[in-house]
Amino acid sequence: MNLWEFKAGFYDSARRLFPFNLILAKESKNLKNLLAKIDLVDGKILDVGTGPGTSFAFLGKSAQVFALDSSFKMINKAKLKGGKNFIVADAFALPIKSDSFELITAIGLLEYQKEKNSLLEEFRRVLIPAGYVLLTYSQIGLLNFIRFLGIHRLYLLSSAKFNQLIQESGLACLKKKHSLIQTQILLHDNSGTHGENKI
Repeated sequence: MNLWEFKAGFYDSARRLFPFNLILAKESKNLKNLLAKIDLVDGKILDVGTGPGTSFAFLGKSAQVFALDSSFKMINKAKLKGGKNFIVADAFALPIKSDSFELITAIGLLEYQKEKNSLLEEFRRVLIPAGYVLLTYSQIGLLNFIRFLGIHRLYLLSSAKFNQLIQESGLACLKKKHSLIQTQILLHDNSGTHGENKI
């Protein structure tokens, strides 16, 4: 059993406790504000690392939202919150055709991934040209070092390292917002096509 399968049983409940609830409320507000900067026009959305479906609060539950997670138990939790499309898969090998989604979201995912470049490459593959990526990353700081004491290892980045990562990915930053332990960022792909379809 992977750690996310184990954490699925209490993850949602723990996030409702003080002070996590206040931190997450601020993050959610920031994410809604960033989403308001773009017009999706009924475009397809892929939520990577959907967990228990927390992001449905600002993405909605329409037929155009596809929720993806590597944990069956997390997906089962997300199904209780509604939604229509669920995928159990590895974020580094998405079972999705290239150029498929107008928006990809990855909330609270990046800090758990060591190979961030590979993850962003896979996002760009399934993103339509001129599409958007909304993600969060955990910056280096005392509170995030305390999170190191948890059961998951974190791979934190300085702002400079994150900016370098984004520059290398071929994505451009449109807007950033900050909360206590995370930075929320809206990225835009302004390149041409991304290559051949995977499936």
